[in-house]
Amino acid sequence: MPLIRPGLEKTRSALMDAGILDLVDPKKVILIAGTNGKGTTAKTLEQLLLATGESVGLYTSPHLVDTTERIRIGGKDITQNALASLCDHYHPLIEKWDLSHFEALTLFAADYFFKQKKVNWSIFEVGLGGTWDATNVLPHAYSVITSLGFDHMHILGNTLEEIALNKFGIIQKNNLVFHSAFAQDLQPVFENRLREMRAKSSEAPPAQFAILKATPIPEYSLKTDWGTAPLALPGARAAQNMFLALNVFKELGFKPEKHLNVLGEIQWPARMTKLEAASPCPVYLSGDHNLQGIESLVEILQHSRFEKLFIILGVSKNRTPLEFLPAFAELGNIEISLTKPAFQGVTPLVPPGMQFFEDPQLALKAMTQKAQPNDLIVITGSLYLCGDYLKGTRI
Repeated sequence: MPLIRPGLEKTRSALMDAGILDLVDPKKVILIAGTNGKGTTAKTLEQLLLATGESVGLYTSPHLVDTTERIRIGGKDITQNALASLCDHYHPLIEKWDLSHFEALTLFAADYFFKQKKVNWSIFEVGLGGTWDATNVLPHAYSVITSLGFDHMHILGNTLEEIALNKFGIIQKNNLVFHSAFAQDLQPVFENRLREMRAKSSEAPPAQFAILKATPIPEYSLKTDWGTAPLALPGARAAQNMFLALNVFKELGFKPEKHLNVLGEIQWPARMTKLEAASPCPVYLSGDHNLQGIESLVEILQHSRFEKLFIILGVSKNRTPLEFLPAFAELGNIEISLTKPAFQGVTPLVPPGMQFFEDPQLALKAMTQKAQPNDLIVITGSLYLCGDYLKGTRI
């Protein structure tokens, strides 16, 4: 069982006071949980639905530069004025129910999607876990569960089964549940939850993809029964998450074969995306923040071309960069420097021969001074760290 049970009553009470819950049509609401890939799956599904002309709301977390990134309609962030107006309007409810930052933002998103804009579809990415996440208050007919792994153990539990139980908590009565394959020992846990909720499941098979050896980052293409599509986001994990989104899209009644081109156009910051920086070689941001994510990054780098690889690694609280270092060992000519995100950053133990930079900008400056044109710099370990570089300054 989860180690912390914050409860959902505060969020539920606030939504009821706001008159929002009665406006929600569960058949148009999709909730996405998982350890890695939630954001990519949500973003892909949003873009596929938008390509059909549907109005779509998307709620994700965390933001990288501005809070407005978390609440989107039609592929565009909510405006600062609209967000400020929601904050002012709901200030009394926030105080009455003592809502956390995330609970308040969930309230804002629900108002914006269901009350103000009345979107055709709304996609909510779970913030943490599933069972006790504020988004799980919303009635939804569709649950999506991406890959499961170890993360946030101080909250979700120390075993994969405990973590899975929490993630599976988003499955509500009579849901249709979309997922990729789970570890074999989690299957009974999943099936028990399906029986309890009288839910049905739809499993996306392993994605079939091809890798084009490009310089410096490889390009991937997804092979499906509907055709082959180049992917804007690299990696086997991205291919699986996009394929999962395609399967959801199909089961919602749409035709994937008409919109495969969307997969080559998706922009999702800090998911192995290029950073515009004064550097002799390319610099990429990859916000992988747990071992499963780092292993996915290594898979991409194994297919990349570089003479020397520079890794800038910084992690947030409840993590240590030391757990990630062995994963990079097989990459050959590599130099790793440590730093810390401005928000919730961790000052690490520094192994002999490795540098630590208190300021991420100084870490990047040091790497660019060493790098040559055929080298590669990758910044990873935390989405918050990637946000620091996108902002260009410390918070």
